[in-house]
Amino acid sequence: MGAGANLYPALLMLPWAEHIVFTEYASPNIRWLVENLTDSPGEWQWQPFWDLIADRACYRGVEQPRRRLAAVHEIQTLSIFDLPPRTWDLGSMFFVADGMTTDEAEFELAVRSFLDALKPGAPFMMAFMEGSSGYDVRGVRFPAVRVTPGSLDALLADLPVTGTSVLRTDNSIQRVRHGYDAMLLVTGFVASAR
Repeated sequence: MGAGANLYPALLMLPWAEHIVFTEYASPNIRWLVENLTDSPGEWQWQPFWDLIADRACYRGVEQPRRRLAAVHEIQTLSIFDLPPRTWDLGSMFFVADGMTTDEAEFELAVRSFLDALKPGAPFMMAFMEGSSGYDVRGVRFPAVRVTPGSLDALLADLPVTGTSVLRTDNSIQRVRHGYDAMLLVTGFVASAR
């Protein structure tokens, strides 16, 4: 959900997916996805990422990941607020809900919409920038909701999820950008009974 201009969530799902749907709302990101989800000859900018995971048992069986991803993907132009309910068997949302607004109610609605789009029992991954105050891209300021471990725990307690786990990154090694404290990765399952 909210695929943006990246392929790492889809590449991580590749061994388990027969069909991968990229939902995105922003036109520039949709253009990027169309251009980068091809099996064109030449250098593939995602090869270094694939090389990091390719030796793991579940990924060894994926031959030609670029070709496989090109063959199994679909791009849908959708807002996170317009996702069809109980549609997908697995879902990922990285930095979407917390990076689109400063309004906490809108943030929570986006998280709920994401989870509502998954079938009961579906596994999910959600990532958030802890303590983000927003970010700049080429002189344009983008909003963010300031997520903390406490606010995330409170939200998760009020959501139809089970088996959740929250992993906090150690940013002393390398930061993705300035203006946040850590990344928080939430994994779990959508509750069977809602």
